[in-house]
Amino acid sequence: MKALNYEYLIRRVYNCGRYGVDGADADIYRGLGRVYGMYMTSLNELENNLPRTWNQDINNLAFNYGVSAGEVAQYIKNSIRKVKLTFENDLTQEQIDGFNDCISDLDIPEMDIIDDVIDRAEKIMIDLGLFPG
Repeated sequence: MKALNYEYLIRRVYNCGRYGVDGADADIYRGLGRVYGMYMTSLNELENNLPRTWNQDINNLAFNYGVSAGEVAQYIKNSIRKVKLTFENDLTQEQIDGFNDCISDLDIPEMDIIDDVIDRAEKIMIDLGLFPG
Protein backbone atom coordinates (compact mmCIF):
# COMPACT_ATOMS: atom_id res chain seq x y z
CA MET A 1 0.00 0.00 0.00
CA LYS A 2 2.77 2.46 0.87
CA ALA A 3 4.30 1.90 -2.58
CA LEU A 4 1.17 3.31 -4.20
CA ASN A 5 1.14 6.24 -1.77
CA TYR A 6 4.71 6.97 -2.87
CA GLU A 7 3.79 6.78 -6.57
CA TYR A 8 0.68 8.92 -6.11
CA LEU A 9 2.70 11.50 -4.18
CA ILE A 10 4.99 11.99 -7.17
CA ARG A 11 2.12 11.89 -9.65
CA ARG A 12 0.17 14.51 -7.65
CA VAL A 13 2.95 17.02 -8.06
CA TYR A 14 3.53 16.51 -11.78
CA ASN A 15 -0.12 15.73 -12.65
CA CYS A 16 0.96 12.72 -14.67
CA GLY A 17 0.41 9.02 -14.97
CA ARG A 18 2.80 6.26 -14.10
CA TYR A 19 6.15 6.77 -15.81
CA GLY A 20 5.12 10.37 -16.63
CA VAL A 21 8.13 11.67 -14.74
CA ASP A 22 11.20 10.06 -13.18
CA GLY A 23 10.30 8.47 -9.88
CA ALA A 24 6.56 8.11 -10.53
CA ASP A 25 6.63 4.34 -10.22
CA ALA A 26 5.62 2.29 -7.18
CA ASP A 27 8.19 -0.33 -8.17
CA ILE A 28 10.96 2.06 -7.10
CA TYR A 29 9.54 2.06 -3.59
CA ARG A 30 8.99 -1.71 -3.72
CA GLY A 31 12.66 -2.11 -4.62
CA LEU A 32 13.55 -0.13 -1.51
CA GLY A 33 11.31 -2.43 0.51
CA ARG A 34 13.09 -5.50 -0.84
CA VAL A 35 16.62 -4.28 -0.13
CA TYR A 36 15.52 -2.99 3.29
CA GLY A 37 14.05 -6.41 4.11
CA MET A 38 17.18 -8.21 2.99
CA TYR A 39 19.39 -5.89 5.00
CA MET A 40 17.31 -6.07 8.17
CA THR A 41 16.97 -9.86 7.95
CA SER A 42 20.71 -10.29 7.47
CA LEU A 43 21.49 -7.86 10.28
CA ASN A 44 19.19 -9.79 12.63
CA GLU A 45 20.78 -13.08 11.59
CA LEU A 46 24.28 -11.76 12.27
CA GLU A 47 23.36 -10.22 15.60
CA ASN A 48 21.67 -13.43 16.78
CA ASN A 49 24.18 -15.86 15.27
CA LEU A 50 21.52 -17.42 13.02
CA PRO A 51 22.06 -19.11 9.66
CA ARG A 52 22.21 -16.59 6.81
CA THR A 53 19.32 -16.40 4.37
CA TRP A 54 21.33 -14.53 1.75
CA ASN A 55 24.99 -15.12 1.18
CA GLN A 56 25.76 -11.46 0.63
CA ASP A 57 28.16 -9.34 2.61
CA ILE A 58 26.30 -7.19 5.14
CA ASN A 59 28.21 -4.14 3.93
CA ASN A 60 26.93 -4.67 0.39
CA LEU A 61 23.38 -5.05 1.68
CA ALA A 62 23.74 -1.87 3.75
CA PHE A 63 25.12 -0.03 0.73
CA ASN A 64 22.26 -1.19 -1.51
CA TYR A 65 19.73 -0.12 1.12
CA GLY A 66 21.38 3.29 1.44
CA VAL A 67 21.43 3.87 -2.31
CA SER A 68 17.79 2.87 -2.70
CA ALA A 69 16.65 4.93 0.30
CA GLY A 70 18.58 7.93 -1.01
CA GLU A 71 16.96 7.59 -4.44
CA VAL A 72 13.43 7.45 -3.02
CA ALA A 73 14.15 10.32 -0.62
CA GLN A 74 15.48 12.48 -3.44
CA TYR A 75 12.41 11.90 -5.62
CA ILE A 76 10.21 12.91 -2.69
CA LYS A 77 12.34 15.99 -1.91
CA ASN A 78 12.23 17.11 -5.54
CA SER A 79 8.46 16.74 -5.59
CA ILE A 80 8.00 18.71 -2.38
CA ARG A 81 10.27 21.47 -3.66
CA LYS A 82 8.25 21.67 -6.88
CA VAL A 83 5.01 22.06 -4.91
CA LYS A 84 6.60 24.77 -2.78
CA LEU A 85 7.67 26.69 -5.90
CA THR A 86 4.41 26.19 -7.78
CA PHE A 87 2.17 27.14 -4.85
CA GLU A 88 4.48 29.52 -3.01
CA ASN A 89 1.83 32.27 -2.84
CA ASP A 90 -0.95 29.90 -1.80
CA LEU A 91 0.78 28.00 1.02
CA THR A 92 0.10 28.78 4.64
CA GLN A 93 3.03 29.09 7.01
CA GLU A 94 1.97 25.79 8.55
CA GLN A 95 2.15 24.07 5.15
CA ILE A 96 5.53 25.63 4.39
CA ASP A 97 6.85 24.48 7.77
CA GLY A 98 5.41 21.01 7.18
CA PHE A 99 7.12 20.72 3.81
CA ASN A 100 10.39 22.06 5.21
CA ASP A 101 10.25 19.51 8.02
CA CYS A 102 9.65 16.74 5.48
CA ILE A 103 12.65 17.81 3.40
CA SER A 104 14.82 18.10 6.49
CA ASP A 105 13.76 14.69 7.80
CA LEU A 106 14.78 13.07 4.50
CA ASP A 107 18.37 14.23 4.95
CA ILE A 108 18.85 10.93 6.78
CA PRO A 109 16.75 8.59 4.63
CA GLU A 110 15.58 5.59 6.60
CA MET A 111 12.55 3.45 5.86
CA ASP A 112 10.41 4.64 8.78
CA ILE A 113 11.28 8.29 8.10
CA ILE A 114 10.45 7.93 4.40
CA ASP A 115 7.09 6.34 5.24
CA ASP A 116 6.28 9.10 7.71
CA VAL A 117 7.23 11.84 5.24
CA ILE A 118 5.07 10.27 2.52
CA ASP A 119 2.07 10.42 4.88
CA ARG A 120 2.73 13.99 6.00
CA ALA A 121 3.48 15.39 2.53
CA GLU A 122 0.51 13.57 1.03
CA LYS A 123 -1.83 15.17 3.57
CA ILE A 124 -0.59 18.68 2.71
CA MET A 125 -0.89 17.99 -1.02
CA ILE A 126 -4.44 16.71 -0.64
CA ASP A 127 -5.28 19.88 1.31
CA LEU A 128 -3.95 21.83 -1.68
CA GLY A 129 -6.23 19.87 -4.01
CA LEU A 130 -3.44 17.95 -5.75
CA PHE A 131 -4.46 14.56 -7.06
CA PRO A 132 -2.64 12.09 -9.31
CA GLY A 133 -3.00 12.59 -13.04
